[in-house]
Amino acid sequence: MYNRVMNSLECILENDNLTFKEKTYILEQMREVADEISKKDSEKSANRIKLIGIVSGVVAGVITVLGTAIGVNLTSKQNNIPGDDEEENH
Repeated sequence: MYNRVMNSLECILENDNLTFKEKTYILEQMREVADEISKKDSEKSANRIKLIGIVSGVVAGVITVLGTAIGVNLTSKQNNIPGDDEEENH
């Protein structure tokens, strides 16, 4: 939508019959549209950064849980393996 407005304003600005005051007004309108575009881009960037932070936290949490589960599983398997001492007593 912003691009359409900018394109329309550019087309109007190309009209040679415009007064200096009219051209100044159109340029001011173009500046306002450009400022709005900049704000939207900043909002998008901030939202992407937040989303990346959330996803990274979730991934780190999942890796931590999986690592803990694997560690507990390996520890319990090592405890179930008979050692050399048990074999000598039998």
